[in-house]
Amino acid sequence: MRLFTSSSEARFVAALVATLALLTCSWEVVLRQRAGATVDVSFAAVPASNTATKGAEFLIFGNCLMMTGVSPTLLQEELPVDEQRMVLNIAAHEQSPIAFFDYLRRAHHYPDVIVANVSSWINGTNFEQEGELVAHGDPLHLFSRDSTAIANEGKPTTSAHGPRRFQDHVESSLGSWATSHVRTFGRRYHLFDYGLFMGKLARTQDLDTALYQLNMQSWFRVRRSESDGQGFLALDIDYRADWQEGLDRMAERSLERLQLSRLLTPHYWELLEKDVADFSSRGTRVFLVRMPEHPKIRAFNDKTYDVENRLRGIEVRTGAPHLDLSHLGGADGVRLFDAVHPDAQAARVTSLRIAVWLRERLAAKTALPNLHAPQETPR
Repeated sequence: MRLFTSSSEARFVAALVATLALLTCSWEVVLRQRAGATVDVSFAAVPASNTATKGAEFLIFGNCLMMTGVSPTLLQEELPVDEQRMVLNIAAHEQSPIAFFDYLRRAHHYPDVIVANVSSWINGTNFEQEGELVAHGDPLHLFSRDSTAIANEGKPTTSAHGPRRFQDHVESSLGSWATSHVRTFGRRYHLFDYGLFMGKLARTQDLDTALYQLNMQSWFRVRRSESDGQGFLALDIDYRADWQEGLDRMAERSLERLQLSRLLTPHYWELLEKDVADFSSRGTRVFLVRMPEHPKIRAFNDKTYDVENRLRGIEVRTGAPHLDLSHLGGADGVRLFDAVHPDAQAARVTSLRIAVWLRERLAAKTALPNLHAPQETPR
């Protein structure tokens, strides 16, 4: 066995380390100068004090910034005055509505009204796992016990003070650390990404085009975010003069991902319809919304998933109405700053549209039953 390293090997290792250091430093310079447009928003649970109500409960959920831009405050203003009513938004990044239905079912919690969006931007097709993730987060604070026990419900464990609890604690700690450190580090310094960037830059001599290859849009800047403590989140955006050109290019980039993933399988629609029917049978009134989409993305979703006919079928079979806002665009005051997510003005426009539609739909029916009021025992 060799116990020494030749001088040539040492020089090679030193050169490799120096090259990697140079690549990392130059990549950091690019990130610091041009990556300010990337969006990394934390979706926090609503405060526990906001989840207790004696009146009707309205829940808004679905995926990503598109649905978190629906304002509970605006809905409250547009609906008939009811000081006891509670409206909360618990939407989260790329979580399908199926995950939220699963979370509520685990807690045996059936609100009076649900407003959920249907979108092709979801994490995957393992909806049981997604439900566990939402239950871990417990956005409505429905579980009095540790959220880890919720996700492991029905699974065999050892003593509460034994190896299993220690293992869960270690895994949870490592997962939290990796999320805040390793994933961020990997996202910033992945040499494959750097290789894509350098290759595109060498071919085009265009920094914007090269950054677009990495989905690091430079046609806008996120100025600030605004929230209301009820789950609403909107972003104020500064647009570059050539944003419209960048918008179409960003849409093409997003389409590449959608064309590869194709996640709205027949199983997805089957599960969604079962969830809507289940909650409707328990007194919850479910409303489905298709949010604004870039024309190219809308065309892809129509052709690939036949979204409108799918929603119409669910409405016919379950009675759950749907609202299609996918056609809204600049003429309506709706701008999707990265071809996918709405800015603050667009969030207000869509919130108002949903609020007016919801008010009209609710007015066409009898008054909402208060599912939270104590029921009289039949004599």
